[in-house]
Amino acid sequence: GEQTRQLEPGRAAEVLVHCWRRDFERAAALGRRAVELHPYLQIVRVHYGQALEFSGRFAEALRQYQIASVMSPDLPWLRALEGTGLAKMGREAEAGAILAELDELRRSEYVDAYYMAVFRRALNRTDEAWLELERSVEEYSGFVLALHVDPKMDVFRRDPRFAALSPVELPSRPSSPAARA
Repeated sequence: GEQTRQLEPGRAAEVLVHCWRRDFERAAALGRRAVELHPYLQIVRVHYGQALEFSGRFAEALRQYQIASVMSPDLPWLRALEGTGLAKMGREAEAGAILAELDELRRSEYVDAYYMAVFRRALNRTDEAWLELERSVEEYSGFVLALHVDPKMDVFRRDPRFAALSPVELPSRPSSPAARA
């Protein structure tokens, strides 16, 4: 039943789908429940944080991003989300420190450009954000697959440059077993 369905960790993606549909209040409600059920899954906290962010609840979103970042310190894109949250709350100095940290880290490790684009845009570094977004497409960031549905891209989507982006194209799948032979 409904209770069992809510207990399945795979259902945490439902939070993200509601975000993509711009149903942020429903996503936040589902996210709150998902965090209660799975407090140690960083991705649940990320999706919940995004629902909170797009519901205008920046302080709560930031808290979820910070927890996720502590849980998975080896994922720099989580720090970028944290920095984005700080920037949206007007805490530019703290956000700038995270940006400097990630720029330095990028010299020796991979830092996903998709979330760096979102982060730089939150800091009103629009041209740098566009370079990052273009880089994310060139680097085949996995997050680019959500480019056309992700609410984080809405601010980019309003710009004519968005139409020129060519996200990764998935290979076509043969329609019948005979075609695959």
